Amino acid sequence: MIEILEARTLLSTSWYVAANGNDHNAGTLAAPFQTIQHAAGLARPGDAVLIRGGTYHEKVTPARSGTAAAPITYQAYNNEVVTVSGADAITSWSLNGGSVYKSPNTFTVGVGFNQVFVDGTAMTEARWPNTGPDLLHPTLGTISSVSQSITPFGSLYSATATFKVTNLPGGVDAWKGATIQFGSGQDWLYQSGAVVASDVGSITIAYQHYSRWETPVAGNHFYLTDSFRALDAAGEWYRDPNTHTLYLWTPAGDSPSKHDVEAKRRQFAFELSDRSYINLSGIRIFAATIDSNANSNHLTLDKLNVAYVSNQLLKPLAWDRHNTSSRTGIILDGSNNVLSNSTIAFSSGCGVRMTGSNNSILNCTIHDVDTAGGGEAAIGVTGSNQTILNNLIYNTGRDGIALSQAYSSTVNHNTIHDIGLLTTDLGAIYMHGGIGKGTEIAFNTISNVKTGGYGGVGVYLDNGSTGYIIHDNKISNTNQAIKSNPPTYGNQIYNNALTFGVQVNTPTFGPQTYTSDSANLAVLGTLGGYSTTAIAINAAGTIVGGSNSGSTNPAIIDTNLTMSSLGTLGGADSTAASINNTGQIAGSALDANGVRQAFLYSTGKMTSLGQLSGDSYSIGAGINASGQVVGTSIGPTGIGHAFLYSGGTMKALGTLGGSLSQAFAINDAGTIVGSSTVAGDKNAHAFSYSAGTMTDLGTLGGSSSYALAISQNGAIVGESMIKGDVAMHAFVYANGKMTDIGVFAGYQSSRATAINSNGDIVGFCYTVGTKSPRGFLYRNGKMYDLTTMLPAGSGWTITQPYAINDTGQIAGATTDADSNQRAFILSVVTG
Repeated sequence: MIEILEARTLLSTSWYVAANGNDHNAGTLAAPFQTIQHAAGLARPGDAVLIRGGTYHEKVTPARSGTAAAPITYQAYNNEVVTVSGADAITSWSLNGGSVYKSPNTFTVGVGFNQVFVDGTAMTEARWPNTGPDLLHPTLGTISSVSQSITPFGSLYSATATFKVTNLPGGVDAWKGATIQFGSGQDWLYQSGAVVASDVGSITIAYQHYSRWETPVAGNHFYLTDSFRALDAAGEWYRDPNTHTLYLWTPAGDSPSKHDVEAKRRQFAFELSDRSYINLSGIRIFAATIDSNANSNHLTLDKLNVAYVSNQLLKPLAWDRHNTSSRTGIILDGSNNVLSNSTIAFSSGCGVRMTGSNNSILNCTIHDVDTAGGGEAAIGVTGSNQTILNNLIYNTGRDGIALSQAYSSTVNHNTIHDIGLLTTDLGAIYMHGGIGKGTEIAFNTISNVKTGGYGGVGVYLDNGSTGYIIHDNKISNTNQAIKSNPPTYGNQIYNNALTFGVQVNTPTFGPQTYTSDSANLAVLGTLGGYSTTAIAINAAGTIVGGSNSGSTNPAIIDTNLTMSSLGTLGGADSTAASINNTGQIAGSALDANGVRQAFLYSTGKMTSLGQLSGDSYSIGAGINASGQVVGTSIGPTGIGHAFLYSGGTMKALGTLGGSLSQAFAINDAGTIVGSSTVAGDKNAHAFSYSAGTMTDLGTLGGSSSYALAISQNGAIVGESMIKGDVAMHAFVYANGKMTDIGVFAGYQSSRATAINSNGDIVGFCYTVGTKSPRGFLYRNGKMYDLTTMLPAGSGWTITQPYAINDTGQIAGATTDADSNQRAFILSVVTG
């Protein structure tokens, strides 16, 4: 046999595969291999792997690349129907009860990623309320009221909320342990959370909060999964992760043994990472997708038919899908790759995720994608010199083509319709904070983009989009044809049908200073993007924070009005949250795999701190003089766990009796502050942690409180619900007592964000969802409006002060009349 294979390798460039073959054969048409992978292990540059009709349940990883002169080709032989499947058969069914059957199922791709198919059609994961198979037009539950929800203005805080729900079945803790998928606030997208408690007509969830616009409110919609009690209708399934048992109610209510039942077992049908000059042609892919990476180039993917591309329902950080964390859809990474003449359908997220440079998507049909309603699109694009040409896109949960981090690219002659079927404030072609560098969007035909909230848009230049050329597009039946949210600038928009709502702004990039007898204000610049935010300041006046800089969103550091980037952990985003007096910095950043990680930045190097065992990602929040870092490590369903990182080890701090905790700050004495749910998980209380003991700080009479900062002499500030839970008020906790420091007239709530050793407190007053926040300084028992103290004529509003040092320098975020947001440093004199 060795001699036969040696001769076969020398004399021929074609390897044959057939479902009834044998991998011990010679790989000829008369004696084919049985698996594509076996041929992939032998194929060399110039070879062709010719696949006979049939279904191949395998993941194919080519052993080597081709060359420019001699690519390696994998294709269907003589146009026979070839399917590479990511699913395997489930057998051995027995009746569980009623119409529900069960079978052992030892393989899984993970909770939230699994899928089950009956006769080639995906079944619905058991959910409440029940819905039909069309997941872009689902039946959803409605939140009738919300209580005990954290409403921070900053991003990435763990939060709890209790939803009242009419007609919710079950009693006490009937839904505990389930996963919730819900739209929040403006319904910009759906995200997942964990049900930590439930009662008659109510559920309490833990989730990752984004902004005041995405705080859950009455009228938001949701559904529940990951619970056996939800399995109560035909066409549903549930897999018990503890007993490895699959439960199924077939559409006909009969035994699954009468059908072809399969469960997803592999994410990828072809693994093309680190491979080049590979051609795939005429192949069907079922329940799987194609992977590549930054080292993949000159891949040609042609005449593919890909169904049930990806399934990824656990998305506590759904907006990170605009970054490289998206692993849904065909992954077209690297450079000079082409996807053409193909059909891609049915994905919880992207149809295609396009990264790298000089790649093309040509003449493809992409439909029924982003069925989970996350921050994904039919085509999600980052990178440079990308081409998207002559494609048909329809039926998406959110955007059609998302270009938030793509530049110098071409998006022409595409037909896009019926977009945004699950969410709001979106675009058939959507940009956010991107530097287009001449990206052309032209000759596209767009229709049927109408949503609630702020509406659906044909071509949407959202905050900070710059340098796009938009012309000769035909746009009809949308809430708005072309929309530009400030600040956007440097765009060319002409010869488009039905355009309106365009606004162009030209912000100033460099730092600006304003001085008066009582105040010195320095408004910092940007790194070329549209916004910066200061989050922390040390004794020397060095500030750190975050920025939006178009293609990446790096953490910033600014000393003496000179700003620079801290970089990332290999991804597209980072935020610095705290800096000590020696210049060490803590924060969080995306790594090269798109996973958010807490980091420690010291002596010019950013180091990932990882996360607690069993968790998915982490967020760094505070650092002290010893370099100890505190923050929150988050599990796959969004439940946060407060941590202390010290001496190279991360440890959990525990809770006040509930399941969720988060740490926000640590002082030089090692005292940590944060919040934790109490027993029952319905309420969260501020805590201090010292010498291994977590102490409940109580509330201002309401249900919940959150400690956000601590001074070097141990005074603690934050916010708490007041009696009746009618509003949040800023507090200071000292000498065992929590004191309400009030709120500006005309505002509902307030939050204290920082305190220095002199007892000066900064924070802001706000009314959820109706007006911009207003920054304050609380000094000697009096609350000052910082905006009224600014030098005359500055034009800036102090919206969110986040930090104050012992010399009284205040840092945070300020905005102008055109909604430009900048980091600031402010010193004021009070009477």
